[in-house]
Amino acid sequence: MGDQPNEIEGPEPPEIFTIVKATEAQFSIKSAYDKYLTVTSAGELIGRAEAIGTREMWEPIFQDGMIALQGVNKRYLTADENGDVSVASPTVVSGSKFRLLCSGPRQGEKSEKQVEDEEAEDDIRDFEVNYVKKFQSYQDRRLRVADEDNKTLKQAKTTGRLHEALLDR
Repeated sequence: MGDQPNEIEGPEPPEIFTIVKATEAQFSIKSAYDKYLTVTSAGELIGRAEAIGTREMWEPIFQDGMIALQGVNKRYLTADENGDVSVASPTVVSGSKFRLLCSGPRQGEKSEKQVEDEEAEDDIRDFEVNYVKKFQSYQDRRLRVADEDNKTLKQAKTTGRLHEALLDR
């Protein structure tokens, strides 16, 4: 709702929400103030709940690249042109569709750190040196890298135990 936040400044605390998975098909919305958004019996939206109950659960409805949120009362979260929000619309209307912005990586996407780690793993020796630099403390400013053969590291990489093998060296 409203204008998109400035990328440099980011959103204000009242604009930050966390999605908490409640069931396979539902989630809860937690505000930046550690309160859950609740649907009252009158269809009002409040943010005072300390814990997740049935009134704090939402079901996402995806349409046209946007999302509509259905509350426990089987009504949709709707914002009017004045910015007032309610959970009273029985159908998805134009004020019921939202675009969510997310600061975390999407499921299945890799973060920049994961990509860097994978690229570094291509050359085992360079990866080992970087790993040692990252975790080894040394006073004489010399790296202590194992003189062992890299075959064990290559084998550990294929079995998914590369980091453990580096710690064992």
